[in-house]
Amino acid sequence: MIRSLLLFGVAALFLSGCDNSARKAVIEKLPQEQIAVFVSTDKHLENTYNWARKMALSYAHDGTDPVGYWYEAALPQREAFCMRDVSHQSVGAQILGLAEHNKNMFRKFAENISESKGVHIGK
Repeated sequence: MIRSLLLFGVAALFLSGCDNSARKAVIEKLPQEQIAVFVSTDKHLENTYNWARKMALSYAHDGTDPVGYWYEAALPQREAFCMRDVSHQSVGAQILGLAEHNKNMFRKFAENISESKGVHIGK
C-alpha cells in the first residue's frame, strides 16, 4: 500500500511537468475523493489521514479568487501564503491534487521578486 501511495505521489509530481491539457485530462478522470487515497488495516490511522486530508483541502481556494488558485500557507487565520510555508507544504499539496495551486503560487513569488523587497538573485 505504501508503495502504491508513493507511486501515486511520484506520478503527481511528473504530471506537474505536463502541459495543462494533459494534466487536466488525467486529474478530471479521478473524482477529488479518489486523489491521494490511503487505506490501512489500522482504522485509527486511516481515519486520521482522512481527517488531515480533508483539513488540508479546506484551505485550498479555487480559481475564482483574484490571486487564482492558492492555498493558505502562513500563520493561522492570515488568508495568505508565504514562500517558507509553501516550500514546506508544496509536496503534500501536489500529492493531494493541488498542482495548479502550486504552479500559480510559485509563479506569484517569481513575478514579485525585486531588489526593493530585499530579494537578491544569485547573491
